Amino acid sequence: MAETPEISVAVCTYNRADVLPKCLESLTNQNIGSDLFEVLIIDNNSTDNTKKIADDFYEKYNNFRYVFETRQGHSQARNRAIAEAKGKYLAYIDDDETVNREFIQSILACFNETNADVVGGRLLSWIDSAEVPIFYNPRLYDFDLGSERKQMQSSGFDFGFGCGYSCFKKSLFDEVGLFSENFGIVNGKLQMGEDSEMGYRLLKAGKVFYYEPKMEVKHKLRLKELEFIGSLKRSCNVGSGIGKIIRNDITLSKKFKKIAAPFVYAFLFLFLFPFYWIKGPWFFAKKLGDVFFAFGVAKNVL
Repeated sequence: MAETPEISVAVCTYNRADVLPKCLESLTNQNIGSDLFEVLIIDNNSTDNTKKIADDFYEKYNNFRYVFETRQGHSQARNRAIAEAKGKYLAYIDDDETVNREFIQSILACFNETNADVVGGRLLSWIDSAEVPIFYNPRLYDFDLGSERKQMQSSGFDFGFGCGYSCFKKSLFDEVGLFSENFGIVNGKLQMGEDSEMGYRLLKAGKVFYYEPKMEVKHKLRLKELEFIGSLKRSCNVGSGIGKIIRNDITLSKKFKKIAAPFVYAFLFLFLFPFYWIKGPWFFAKKLGDVFFAFGVAKNVL
């Protein structure tokens, strides 16, 4: 591997030894030379077999590195990757994801052919189960804007891409700072939104985001996330993160609108829920999830 690879790919992981090998294996199967990229395995204080798996890849592939981060949290792990990365660009993928063979090549092409500061790919979700939960619909979990590369417009795109399918110019972090440690795991509790907060900050700073469809990521969904209660908890957690992000940037009148919104959504849901159920259980769950999301925003917007 070159001393200064073009791209560093960070896999931040915690006690996911069951899925980590597939993730890492997909990064060994790229259609571009391994000297152009490095893979950072950021072990976020795991207590399972993660280090053994990482060591196996490190010994076999000279562009893999293992880093142990003792401070627990999504943001802490992502920030350690920034400190360790040698590349001009820094991509993140999650430990339960795999990438296609064009992943690295497509990122480089997009940066070289556009004025992008951040490149995000196509996220396709799947479940490893013979029995598909009745509330599951991949459209609720995928990020797929079609087969054409495009610049993302600010209208309706306020929080950037999820970190699990995005790549940043590393110099951006010198300009806008690191991932906020007020998100992720705080005081032992999961608080989502560190990637959204970073995207929000970068968009406010006028940075350019591009969608690159050839940069394809497949995300394995856990069944507990697809269960009815689990999906509602996730919606509320996501909303809580959004509320926390925007509360310093919106007027008092808009804050009151955000507080009123969940009650309006709840009333509409109670009135229309038979029609939602007729359309399908997944649609019913989505609409109720919207209510929980709005309550999450309202909880943190003041």
